[in-house]
Amino acid sequence: MSLLEFECVDPKIGEQMHLFDDESLDPDLRDQLERHLAVCHACSEGVHFESFVAGRLASPRGAGFFRKPTTSLPGYLAMTAVLAAILLLFLLPPGYGTGWLTDDREGLRGGDEREFMIIRPLEGEVLYRWRGDLRWTPVVNTSFYNIHVEWRSETSSEGATWRDQVRTCQVSLPDSLMREGAFLAIVKPYPEGLVPAGERAVGFRRGSLLPFLAYRIKHPPLASLALLALSLGVGTAMFYRRRI
Repeated sequence: MSLLEFECVDPKIGEQMHLFDDESLDPDLRDQLERHLAVCHACSEGVHFESFVAGRLASPRGAGFFRKPTTSLPGYLAMTAVLAAILLLFLLPPGYGTGWLTDDREGLRGGDEREFMIIRPLEGEVLYRWRGDLRWTPVVNTSFYNIHVEWRSETSSEGATWRDQVRTCQVSLPDSLMREGAFLAIVKPYPEGLVPAGERAVGFRRGSLLPFLAYRIKHPPLASLALLALSLGVGTAMFYRRRI
């Protein structure tokens, strides 16, 4: 199409050009329109453009040139799976034994003695905006639990110690310990001798956002891995299907 703009030589006839493709058009009027197109560059360009658009819309491949691309149901399923995997990566507890970027695969939370273990935090876990909740599994016939928590700064020699006795299987650390640094928490049930080794310990960190994200990516929940695998499978199937 030319970049120049032309004016209709006979606007009275030009206003009726929209009737040009009407099969029921009067033969005399069609003859006038055809003679008008032969001398009017403005109307000729308009008719050619309308024919081009009609042809594109009639073509299965060309229709997409004018219509908004659509996403199939498998495509939506794959995108939903990816979003859900990312969401669960931060909502669920870290994957137990899924440190696929590290060699740290030994048993956590008390080794092989699973009858008494610290549930959260996990050994080596990095927490962000942690509220100080420490949880463990109950021990039958326990009168109370002795809690011993040590905190030390990773940027200075500062440190602190906190102790408490509770009858429940959960305790919240004081606000004075809600700082970034390394923690060691020890839970010991009383009376002694109810469980082998007598106590459980866990070391973890409270850090900034970047270390937290790095830890979560290294230890994703199994549900996140399953959803990512699902999205990868659906995406691969869609890719090969379009190439066939």
